[in-house]
Amino acid sequence: MIPSTALPQILVDEEERKWSEFRRATDNAGIDIPDNSSFIYAAKRAFLFSNFIFKNCTRHPDLLTDLVQSGDLRHPCSADDLAKRLITTLDGVNDETDLMVRLRRFRCREMVRIAWRDLCGQATVPEVMADLSSLADAVLD
Repeated sequence: MIPSTALPQILVDEEERKWSEFRRATDNAGIDIPDNSSFIYAAKRAFLFSNFIFKNCTRHPDLLTDLVQSGDLRHPCSADDLAKRLITTLDGVNDETDLMVRLRRFRCREMVRIAWRDLCGQATVPEVMADLSSLADAVLD
């Protein structure tokens, strides 16, 4: 993603504040993040334009690492693959509380993935809509 226009200073300051907070979280968790300019640019913009992405990646820095390492930020997810991923996530569920925790984590991960791809220009509107529908179907099933 290449910047098309310069941001107003107030947004530049907010972008840097969020990036610094995220980096503190990754440092505290001992998590390495990609050190390339296109990833950093995308992360800063995703954090700036989505408090949901920023808060979840800062609270759980391993979430973004997982999304990057899996390659899931680079492509849409088919309904079948999403359903398989959910089945794997739910394997060994012990009780209703455990089920709810795993479902929330799964939904959060997938919503961050979908929103990231949308905000970073890595997904078309039809891809975003298909991903959202597939996520809803998988969780309801």
